[in-house]
Amino acid sequence: MKLTSGFNFENYEITDYLGFCSGEYALNTKFLSDFNLLSSYSEKLEAAQKNALDLLISNAKQMGANAIIGLDIDYTTDDHDIMGVIANGTAVTIKSTLKEPVVPVKINVINYNPDLEFRVSSLTILPDTEKSTITATLFGKSSENITGVLADIFLVDIFDELHPVHYTGFSRFDVAQNFATSISTPVPCSLELNILPLIKYAKVSIKKYIFGNTVITASDNDCLLDIEQETISEDNTDNIFSNYKLQLDEYMDSVCHMNSATEILHYTKNLIEENHDFIQADLIQLISSCASLERMYGNCKNDCIEKIKTYFDSI
Repeated sequence: MKLTSGFNFENYEITDYLGFCSGEYALNTKFLSDFNLLSSYSEKLEAAQKNALDLLISNAKQMGANAIIGLDIDYTTDDHDIMGVIANGTAVTIKSTLKEPVVPVKINVINYNPDLEFRVSSLTILPDTEKSTITATLFGKSSENITGVLADIFLVDIFDELHPVHYTGFSRFDVAQNFATSISTPVPCSLELNILPLIKYAKVSIKKYIFGNTVITASDNDCLLDIEQETISEDNTDNIFSNYKLQLDEYMDSVCHMNSATEILHYTKNLIEENHDFIQADLIQLISSCASLERMYGNCKNDCIEKIKTYFDSI
């Protein structure tokens, strides 16, 4: 319990005044004075003060308080060598005026448009009771040339209910070094904050985007594909994961920035045709085993990356 001899606490506000409260403790001083045991007297007095404060705090808690203001300790004596120690104050309830740190919520995007050479790989929401913001992370070989994106966002909760956020515009993307990723500046969004803990993933439908200085309308939403699909048809070989000529370091850097073992699997499958000496069938099998576990145990990205590292170390 917080105590003060003053009448307020820094960074707290008083929400209720519950009234005066006290704690009293009696100390027999006759024995100590007879033998002039000053050190023992001091110890006894200190113990009496502590007991009086403990009684004060106990009484304040019974009143429903979590703090005491105006704390004062008084001493009384009588003719019978009895000293009374009285601790008193006003019982109050207080609450902090400091805002709790806001924790960003990252939501993986599980779909993409195969006609585009980039996709929104994740969304990051910074919740706030007054104004929440949302940030988009783009992934793909042309993401560094994207300066604006207009999209419909569909948040999917654990009950498979959709929570749409229509016509969200992202701009001013910062390109990550040595990686085909760019991150937008935060933009305001209207969300019910109580649903955020229930969101399991998002789907994003890109309506328009700005490539360089050109505004381009994206293709029909019907062609959107889920990242979680087991296979990618030959018609979609020209998607965002193709045409990468990656060496080992670049490959590892790429997979470390991905969101799941399933995403790593699809990314690696699209490299196998162009990198026969680099990506082998046994590596695909290893990653597939990690991806298959995600349906039962959740995200296995970290375990998958460790196995990939072990695989290349053994070659």
